[in-house]
Amino acid sequence: MMLCFSKVLCQQPAITMNTIREAGYDFIFSLKANVPNTPIQVYFGDGILKNYTIDSSLTVISHYLYGPQIIKIYGSNVIYLDCNYCNLSNLDDSNYNRRISIDLFA
Repeated sequence: MMLCFSKVLCQQPAITMNTIREAGYDFIFSLKANVPNTPIQVYFGDGILKNYTIDSSLTVISHYLYGPQIIKIYGSNVIYLDCNYCNLSNLDDSNYNRRISIDLFA
């Protein structure tokens, strides 16, 4: 039996990122949507879903890492992810049903 306190957390994330960056630092990445004012939610491993609105221009998202270095993005209409210099150990977009361009370096 699975208990869910949040409908979103019970859903599969569209994109999951794991970073080797230590807790205590900001985690910064950028997203772009194909539809202006697209709502998304991001889970940074601290038990809280943060609401963001991304646009058809680059939207920068920054959050302080408190605990586990797992970042999950929930939502749709994302067409671009820039995670350069995020020190990722894993990136999984297999649950996302759209084509997405990803910039990834180091």
